[in-house]
Amino acid sequence: MAWYNKDGLLVQFGNDHNDRANQDNLAMAPSTMGSEKELIVNVVLDRLGTGVSYSTDIDNDGTKDGFNTGDPFIPAGAVVTSCELYMSETATSTGSAVLEVGSYQLDGTVIDANGFIASTAVAALGAGVGIEGAGADIGEAVSTTLNAYIGVDVNVEAFTAGEGKLVLKYVIV
Repeated sequence: MAWYNKDGLLVQFGNDHNDRANQDNLAMAPSTMGSEKELIVNVVLDRLGTGVSYSTDIDNDGTKDGFNTGDPFIPAGAVVTSCELYMSETATSTGSAVLEVGSYQLDGTVIDANGFIASTAVAALGAGVGIEGAGADIGEAVSTTLNAYIGVDVNVEAFTAGEGKLVLKYVIV
């Protein structure tokens, strides 16, 4: 539990400072709706730069290049039923930024870089817009042997603004 005291200071206990619900561009723990589960990622485009939204610097070189075992993932063999990006703020770029959403192994190795949302240009990411993923991994098991971590990938050029929520649903079979 966290709150602001009379002085306006944030008071936190235990793992409050690690609360995934308040972190941007990282998947939150899955919720369950019957047999279907979902992962939600708060996407803040201008914080991504270019490249994949990795969470961990695996080789301690100062660059995030993989995921960690505490990150939510799609279990091996699970079938992805949908992936949608709902924009709350219009995306902008000084050039031709392109967004993709895909799956990666724990060590950052690509499983399918655009398996959920393929090559969506900055012009398509307006406020109030919902982008329905139509990548090759929708309706399929991402991997029968590997857990799949979700990566948002920015190609060509970085975004200068834009926010939204990525909602990915899957069923463990």
